Amino acid sequence: MLRLVPSSQALKSSVSLCLVLTSSSVLAELPQAYTVKDIGSLGGYSVPHSIDESGRITGYSYTAAGVRAFSWTQTGGMVNLGSLGNDKSIAYDSNETGEVVGTSIVNGQYRGFIWRADTGMTAVPCPPAATCSARGINSEGVVTGYTQIPGGPYRPFRWSGGDSLDYLPTLGGAHAYGAGINADGSVTGVAYTADPLPHAFVSDEAGQLRDLGSLDGSTSYGKAINSLGHAVGYGADRGNKGAFFWSPELGMVALGTLGGPNSYAKGINSEDVVVGQSQTGARATGFVWTAATGMLDLNQMLLGEEVWFITAALDVNDSGQITGFGKDSRGRIRTLLLNPVY
Repeated sequence: MLRLVPSSQALKSSVSLCLVLTSSSVLAELPQAYTVKDIGSLGGYSVPHSIDESGRITGYSYTAAGVRAFSWTQTGGMVNLGSLGNDKSIAYDSNETGEVVGTSIVNGQYRGFIWRADTGMTAVPCPPAATCSARGINSEGVVTGYTQIPGGPYRPFRWSGGDSLDYLPTLGGAHAYGAGINADGSVTGVAYTADPLPHAFVSDEAGQLRDLGSLDGSTSYGKAINSLGHAVGYGADRGNKGAFFWSPELGMVALGTLGGPNSYAKGINSEDVVVGQSQTGARATGFVWTAATGMLDLNQMLLGEEVWFITAALDVNDSGQITGFGKDSRGRIRTLLLNPVY
């Protein structure tokens, strides 16, 4: 029996948000349920990071040669993207044209990469000897991530092709990291303030950072940003970790939990559907959230005879497809695609 019952804490934090959003936009309609597809691995277990508008899932999988970045599609299955050297690689994001970005470790050094079907994996032009990670790519092929020259601060960047990176500033502290990018090129991530405290940020068209604040006056971390410029992530909330939604109109709004102390928002689509992970007590559970429904346990929304437990939801696209990972009836960790049923 399907039960769509948000936690009381999540519901309370959603009431005011629902009222504001209904005055300016149509609230997202959640599906009645989801079907679950195990997308497999490259030999060992696999972990996803993103799903783009074409339904492509990216992440990493264990192989006989070590950890390798993968790209999965419905028609092509899971493809090993290789690496920049003999060490591991991890894919973090992709766009609907098939470009994939991530990080490859070469002789102990982290190097950001972009992968294309015609050229394979090539390095993002970070400074020589720098630590570098590519974390997000938009539909125009603009990449964000972060880099660090040895001994120097971590700095976020945008890269639109060419031989150099465009660096973003910080919030007054030493370090900042880019995590996600939307179609307009706005970046979210985390930057240190002068205090110094890590705060979530959103960049504007000029590349300046807007401090998103925090839930309890201390720390926050931006993870994803949608086409409306709305961001999600998590931060300290009265001694625990709490998922948040942020918009220019509302500021930072706590999304609550599913009964446990902590929650983490990981992805958001253009309809302000948010996915992530929340504790329900002793274990972590994947969730889906909207302003209308509050936070819902994805394990109460699954169809099919197979037994699954969704541990985390990591990204959602505009079609409502969700990727995450969970355990099958034998307790094995599997990378999953959740397809909505309306």
